[in-house]
Amino acid sequence: MDYPPDVSATRPPQCATCGTDAWVLCRRTCADGHTSYHWQCPYCGRTSTAVSPAVAAKARTTPDVDEELSGRYWANINAAKDTTLAEWRKGYNEFLQSPRWHQQRKRVLDRDRGLCQCCLLYPATQVHHTEYPDGQLDVPLYTLQALCDDCHKRFSDTRWEGQ
Repeated sequence: MDYPPDVSATRPPQCATCGTDAWVLCRRTCADGHTSYHWQCPYCGRTSTAVSPAVAAKARTTPDVDEELSGRYWANINAAKDTTLAEWRKGYNEFLQSPRWHQQRKRVLDRDRGLCQCCLLYPATQVHHTEYPDGQLDVPLYTLQALCDDCHKRFSDTRWEGQ
């Protein structure tokens, strides 16, 4: 939307939430009945600090602030993350069935002499990824460690908390 130069001068530079520089000047009617004007990001719903009514009056139109836009934006972001994580886990489970993983797993268990590298008490039955560089599954052996079932469960439970 095109705004007069003195109105455009009040526009925020870039949205701190989604990175766009597209803003819409909107009106918000407060509970006490007074009206305030804000720039709203049309993608994520973020609003700026108030714009003076004198400046807002120069705009041709000022639609109402979409109070639910932010919720819709974050719901879409979270759905995309869930989809991405589900796709990654699917690939991960497929990789764990591959000959390459079975070869890496055997090499790690041999390197660690079949002993859990966490407690150093019990036989290792699992090979644990300590990291996934750039989300990769086929990783250097130094990012893998042999663990017993109990230690692996403890590491795995904390790794996926909140995801």
